[in-house]
Amino acid sequence: MSSRVEETEFMAAYCHYLDSPRDVLEQTNTYMAINELQSFINRFPHSERVSRCNDLIEELRKKLENKAFRNAIQYFNMEKYNSASVAFHNILHEFPDTDRRFELYYMIVKSSYLYGKLSVKSKKRERLMLAKENYLKFAEKLVGSKYEKSTADVYQRVEAELKVIEAETKLANEEKIKTHEKNKP
Repeated sequence: MSSRVEETEFMAAYCHYLDSPRDVLEQTNTYMAINELQSFINRFPHSERVSRCNDLIEELRKKLENKAFRNAIQYFNMEKYNSASVAFHNILHEFPDTDRRFELYYMIVKSSYLYGKLSVKSKKRERLMLAKENYLKFAEKLVGSKYEKSTADVYQRVEAELKVIEAETKLANEEKIKTHEKNKP
């Protein structure tokens, strides 16, 4: 194959890269750029431009990660805590090598705690238990990070909320038993 074909295909892929918008905007062109750069790599795996393509793809993926993180934070700020938790989980899944890993763990625990805390009474315990599970899932991974203490503090609040629910449930059950015994013939 001619070196001109390789150069032309690289430049076409690079033009898609240049067409990728800032991370605050819609990212269809970013996905297209990643696909075009990857197609170039697949077509010319021994090209000296492969390293450059990989660098560009990494930069574009970072842009997508920033966009996803911004969206998750927006859910959190709008007090859509369940959506925020899901969005933070999705970032971990889609970008497993993220530098924000510890912050994401913290935000998942905090979001799931606030979702549980602000839930209707009938769903509160179940949702706080999910926050507890999230904490237990990430606690070991957070050891030594700057988010370790903050996440542990959120966990303490989860535990306190669960104790209150347990005490209220016990009291309500005792009241039911007393009422039932009073109403016996």
